Amino acid sequence: MNLQPVAVTRTIILRVPPGEAFDFLAGADVLPKILKGHGLLPAVTGTSEQTGPWDVPGSKRLIHLSDHTTVREEVLRAERGVYFGYRVWDYTNPLFSRLVDHARGSFEFRPEGAGTSVAWTYAFTPRGAARRPLLWLIVHLMWQGYMERCLGETTRVLSEPRP
Repeated sequence: MNLQPVAVTRTIILRVPPGEAFDFLAGADVLPKILKGHGLLPAVTGTSEQTGPWDVPGSKRLIHLSDHTTVREEVLRAERGVYFGYRVWDYTNPLFSRLVDHARGSFEFRPEGAGTSVAWTYAFTPRGAARRPLLWLIVHLMWQGYMERCLGETTRVLSEPRP
């Protein structure tokens, strides 16, 4: 069965060049820095079981969330300063495990003046047609806010003075 994913895209302009934006957002240690949670959606507290460098397709890891659940993630495509794509699956959260088969995320990087336009897309594939309406509501009522908070944290962290 080929179900239409529930997708959302958010775009932000960062004041760093595309390569630097890529290095930050595709960094192995970035998730706890920027995925702080939003409403009922948990924060990322850490990762483990990483199988390879995080900018190499095929590398996998386990993501730990503040509600004590986990998800698995795999790099699908990585082109520094251009594109980073990944897949998320094996949700242990009781709601998401029933609603979501897997998700695909991507960051597209484009030069924008002295900085970078970053388009972040997240597409959830539902476990069945009957589950799609509830998934649509969660994505459009909560997940978009989660993405907005993440992008705000990205801007904040990249604006901080660095040693």
